Amino acid sequence: ELDRLAADSRELVRLSVVDDCDLVWVAVAQGATGGLRYDPGREQGVVVHLASSAGGTAWLSTMTDEEALMAVSREGTAATQPGAGGNGPKGAGDLLARLAQARRRGFAVATDSYLAGMAAMAVPVRRGGTLDGAAIGCLSIAAPSVRFDADRMEGLAPALQQAAAEI
Repeated sequence: ELDRLAADSRELVRLSVVDDCDLVWVAVAQGATGGLRYDPGREQGVVVHLASSAGGTAWLSTMTDEEALMAVSREGTAATQPGAGGNGPKGAGDLLARLAQARRRGFAVATDSYLAGMAAMAVPVRRGGTLDGAAIGCLSIAAPSVRFDADRMEGLAPALQQAAAEI
């Protein structure tokens, strides 16, 4: 599924899994074959920063607002890794607004947030592939933000949601 989605989107696709209170990147497929591409070689096994990443936001959106705020309280809303972008949530209110938007839209977005120059979209992977199953991970598509805009994300949303349901 990751390889198929990567080929169809021509972008980087990552799978993360829930590990206790963390979300961890465990698999990746690269769909970009040339030109400008986002290709992080060191993120396998890395714990995802919840508030600033699309995958983290997608997972948080499956929780109640109170549960999400508690999960983020351990690490804060601002990404601190080298190269972090400055477009992450500016506090609890901003985070809750982003979670509400992800719930309405059906996918989460992070642009110039987790990393400067990178945009991503993500959906939860749920047990049994149903909309009400427990979230067991997240599936995301990431690309350089110069070409991964809102219209492109909207166009890829059905394929991303279908792949997550298949997983």
